[in-house]
Amino acid sequence: MALNPQHEQMNQALDERLTGAALAEFQAFLEAHPEEAASYEALQQIDRMLRQPPMAAAPEGFAAAVMAQIAAGKHEAYALPERMEILPVAGLALGTAVVLPLLVVLILLAQTLFESGALFALLHGLVQVAGSVSAVLVRALAFLGGLVTAYPMAPALMLTVIPMMMLWGWLVWFLRQRTQPMATVVIKVQAV
Repeated sequence: MALNPQHEQMNQALDERLTGAALAEFQAFLEAHPEEAASYEALQQIDRMLRQPPMAAAPEGFAAAVMAQIAAGKHEAYALPERMEILPVAGLALGTAVVLPLLVVLILLAQTLFESGALFALLHGLVQVAGSVSAVLVRALAFLGGLVTAYPMAPALMLTVIPMMMLWGWLVWFLRQRTQPMATVVIKVQAV
């Protein structure tokens, strides 16, 4: 939506960008239109208020209370997000919701296609193995959840330690490669 020329002049006057003839023309317009002049005055008041916002003083002892919370480790910056606590459970639930129906469909399909007791027993064994693996994963995720709850800085530490271990592993591999003797290629040239 385009502004009409008078409103554009109002904005320029508020920004103190009108000079000379343009400013005189704008002043004449305001004198001829009192409702626009009132509107311009209200805009000027808002502009002055926004340029000098009021400052509120902090309550007595506010800084000391915040510093005490930080020292005690109870500040909100150290709190675990609520999503972090349910992340392992949500991941396991999502995995189960996807894998279990897929396994059931595969078992029914295999049973229908082959009608073999051996194949069904094999698939049954695979389901049992998957159940055992998922139980181990549940215990591991519960342990990790307890670790993160007890030590909130553990994820940050792991994100730092793992890349450093990878870097050191690469460095050891690289240095071992350099200490091994390089193969020498000899090219014989015969005179013709």
